[in-house]
Amino acid sequence: MPIIQKLTPNERDDFAKRSNFVKKWQAENLTSPEQLPDVRAKKFTLFWDNDRDTQEIIIRTEDQVIWRQPLGWEHYDFFVDALKILKAKYGHALVDVIPTESAHLYLWGDRLSAPEICNEARRKLRRSRAMNP
Repeated sequence: MPIIQKLTPNERDDFAKRSNFVKKWQAENLTSPEQLPDVRAKKFTLFWDNDRDTQEIIIRTEDQVIWRQPLGWEHYDFFVDALKILKAKYGHALVDVIPTESAHLYLWGDRLSAPEICNEARRKLRRSRAMNP
């Protein structure tokens, strides 16, 4: 008997929802600098935000959304990876990527070290900019 058959109807429903989310995340995930639009500024800061109505992560400047993708729970590892992609695309024009107050809950989740993981990635981004202006 396949393992899925051993699950209760509620467990099967949860499994299907999770599977669908993972497929959507993988299909809409930021994986390459080529996915990002150009930003015409000599230097700029990005904001890591979310929209709980649309269930999306939003990466934006003050006035331009540059990326949207599904909102995940405890996605601090993705934040670290995304900073590398953003740096590869925007180089020294990118000053910082600041998580907004409303992004903290989903970005960090329950992991107590998540804020420091994100802050260290931000420090690394800023240091690389300072070392090679």
